[in-house]
Amino acid sequence: MHYRRQLSFLLIFSFFLFSLPGFAQNKTSADSSHVKPQVKKRTGSKKKVVRKYLPGPSSDALLKAAKVAAFKQKNYPKAKELLFRALNRSPNYADIKIFLGRIYDWTNNYDSSKFYFQSVLAKNPANEDAAFGYANLEYFLDHYNDALSIVNSGLKYHPRSKDLISRKKKILAAIKNPTLAKKPLSVKTPSTTLVKINKANPDSLVSNSTLNTSPGNEPAPKLNDTLGNQPPTAIIKENIPEDQKNLVLTTQPIQSRNEKSNISNTGNTGSTGGAGNKGNTNTKGTSTANLDTSSSDDLLILARKAVFDEKNYEKGKGFLYRALKISPTYADVQIFLGRIYTWTNNYDSAKYFFDSALRLKPDYEDAIDAYSDLEYWRDHYHVALGIVESGLRFHPESQDLLYRKAKILTALKEYNNASMIVSELLRINPKNLDALSLRDNIKVLSVKNSLSVGYDFSYFTKQFGNPWHLVGIEYGRVTDLGKIVTRVNLANRFTTNGAQFEVDAYPHISKIFYAYMSLGVPLTNVGIFPNFRAGFSIYANLPASFEAELGFRYLKFSGNPILIYTAYVGKYYKNWLFSERIYLVPSDFSQTISASFTASASYYIGGSSSDDVIGGSIGYGVSPDDRANNIILGTDIQRLGSYKAGVFYKKKISKFDVFNISQGIVGSEYFPGLHGIEVQFGVGITHRF
Repeated sequence: MHYRRQLSFLLIFSFFLFSLPGFAQNKTSADSSHVKPQVKKRTGSKKKVVRKYLPGPSSDALLKAAKVAAFKQKNYPKAKELLFRALNRSPNYADIKIFLGRIYDWTNNYDSSKFYFQSVLAKNPANEDAAFGYANLEYFLDHYNDALSIVNSGLKYHPRSKDLISRKKKILAAIKNPTLAKKPLSVKTPSTTLVKINKANPDSLVSNSTLNTSPGNEPAPKLNDTLGNQPPTAIIKENIPEDQKNLVLTTQPIQSRNEKSNISNTGNTGSTGGAGNKGNTNTKGTSTANLDTSSSDDLLILARKAVFDEKNYEKGKGFLYRALKISPTYADVQIFLGRIYTWTNNYDSAKYFFDSALRLKPDYEDAIDAYSDLEYWRDHYHVALGIVESGLRFHPESQDLLYRKAKILTALKEYNNASMIVSELLRINPKNLDALSLRDNIKVLSVKNSLSVGYDFSYFTKQFGNPWHLVGIEYGRVTDLGKIVTRVNLANRFTTNGAQFEVDAYPHISKIFYAYMSLGVPLTNVGIFPNFRAGFSIYANLPASFEAELGFRYLKFSGNPILIYTAYVGKYYKNWLFSERIYLVPSDFSQTISASFTASASYYIGGSSSDDVIGGSIGYGVSPDDRANNIILGTDIQRLGSYKAGVFYKKKISKFDVFNISQGIVGSEYFPGLHGIEVQFGVGITHRF
């Protein structure tokens, strides 16, 4: 009896500790280890988004770090990420654009390389580094006439430039004998590093009215925002000519282009609508014969046709970059580029274009819609909420923004606030179908009570002469501290009836950790339930969609108590959950530690709902959490070895009702040489209210 008193005191004290005000730091609920938790949805603190340049390293420091990444580590994606951050701080910093152009040249993304070289030379045609780099690009592409034109333009400003003169001689030789172009260049390697850093460079000053550029054909990597904390990424292995590795970056002059003075789409875009999710996205049947490729409006139409009709994102980006060269401040072009990068999972590039559009016009609703969608799909709910709220300050009755705000609040489980926003939206438009559907969904998600009834049947071929029956009735309640479940089990085993009472709790500890606590006592002392059972575990939601558990189970039968240790690990992959659980059980039969093991796979039908699941499991040994069989651990008849397999299915049959069914088989050796089969069947239903 002293075991029961000690463990009862421990668990009662734990319950009391978890009930203290302020102990729980997170109000999301977790049902149990087999119910899919909201993994990776770390919401953080509720702070309004302030749109400003990133704090931290200067653009010069980022440029230095990019050179280290490119030349010492050969990590071009990391170098580009650092350069994008530097460019966001200093949009006119020519050396940054030149370095980006050079990296895109090395990685065979020639259109993007040209874009950056041209943007520098459009602002400063006398930039020698840009002219030299651009000429190199065209030279190695065998575009000798273009390369010669670039060099001649540079020589107008730098007639004594040894590098440009040497390059011109090489180009002229290649024009006379193209085979010379394949030979490595013998240019003098500068004694300094690749790009000069000049803090007095006027291009390093931040200006909100300058051309904002971003990646072209090469998607930007997903890297952390903190300098020096980037994860290792795949290194792009290119055959870079040795003589190019230390060249100073350069670009080429471009002819003057007409720029739009108005950020919004003032031209005629036909039926294309905005670049966001508004307007008609179906461009089939649209004639392109009369479209003018020197018009940014027509290039936007061609880009939409390439993306929506042909599903060719690269072609669409090509049209958009051409449009952006003509009209650098054309917001619809920037937003559509951001959308494409979002769809192709290049989030940093997408954010760059959305930020660029909103920096020029903070009240542009299409940009706000697109940017909030990006953060919402990435589970950055508080960031998305801040973006939407900033838009609502300009458009307080926007149905799109109100709907997005309600959807984000629902994802944050702030159901009361979400319901208020939906009511406001329906006041504006009572026939808004999205709002009506979301209102019904909020009603389902915000329920706090559940009532379940289940039945388990076990048939034995040799072990016992009569089947076992188990009926469970449970009531669950979601609280601010977590979920609490009370359960009454009624059983018929060994031709004897009995009853048991259990209570389970899942209190929250933090955004990462929550606990499992359980107590069980028999209501009738007839030996078909443990005399006392308890359990405790700590669960953790880990990075990379992993989850884990460590804990113990305590069972007291008529003899000595059994203390069982358990460990669990699960991995979410797409719509799957793969998991393994082990129990270490002291065995009086062998005087050693015996193990029980289960591996399972669950497929979440539809993606995220834990109410529509199908799966299976295989394992070895008896689990103390198996209510239908854990009594075996306390009987005189020990199982020398048992192997089990099963399948299960759970289906949501209405808004508030969930049906489940399971089937299993266990093959056991009860005595040396004596084998038997146990067939298990279970069915249940849960109603939420």
